[in-house]
Amino acid sequence: MFNFNRIKGDHLFRDIDEDIRDQVIKSIIEASTPRKSFFIMVAVASFICTAGLLMNSVALIIGAMLIAPMLSALLSISLGVVTRNFKLFYRSVLVVFKAILLLFIAAFGISMFFKTSQDFSYEFLLKTNFQLEIFVVALIVGFAASLSFVRKELSQYVTGTAIAVTLIPPVSVSAIALRMGYTEQFVSAIWIFFINLIGIIISSMLVFIVTKFHHSKRMVRKELAREEKFLDKMTRREKIKKWIREGLTLIKIFSKK
Repeated sequence: MFNFNRIKGDHLFRDIDEDIRDQVIKSIIEASTPRKSFFIMVAVASFICTAGLLMNSVALIIGAMLIAPMLSALLSISLGVVTRNFKLFYRSVLVVFKAILLLFIAAFGISMFFKTSQDFSYEFLLKTNFQLEIFVVALIVGFAASLSFVRKELSQYVTGTAIAVTLIPPVSVSAIALRMGYTEQFVSAIWIFFINLIGIIISSMLVFIVTKFHHSKRMVRKELAREEKFLDKMTRREKIKKWIREGLTLIKIFSKK
């Protein structure tokens, strides 16, 4: 029989100590480092999502959201703000900007090979009259995503959270709409994307504040320095080998799921 007393002492943030924060910081900074494998997976996700939209395949759209490695980059932005580390913030913003640009270019390119119908609408992705609802959902998604990072027992749900992060489809829709000359739909898709983006960043910042990540400024500086030093020491051949290994690892992880 379930005993409620067992969970009286349990708290979402009570046992997030310094060691756990250090582990989270390390994993976020490593995962958001601008490696080629990161951008390769972003491009692949864009291709799959755009093909799914043009082929009206929900399965492909969901699959694209599963493999897109955008989550860690967004969380690193929040981490940079909370720890007041401009270097991490700037690097993370730059990574996200490049990823968005790559998403858009890849989507625009793949759409050139499809015959798009003139009644292109995808209204289920462009419900601009539900802006508040979209923002609230984005807040919840950001909370769940960041919580999955700071609580080890919830780490298995990061992939499930990624399904709800509707960042990839709006970018793909905007690229298709621009190609077809549909300005209104292009603007709507971009607006929905930024609503989701801002909502996720804000809620993850709140989680990092509550779990006192602002006390781990030294660890953030240390991990950034270690990552940069490691990348600078690598030869061109070693970098290529590392990118290949990382790409194969990502493919294996997502193929199992």
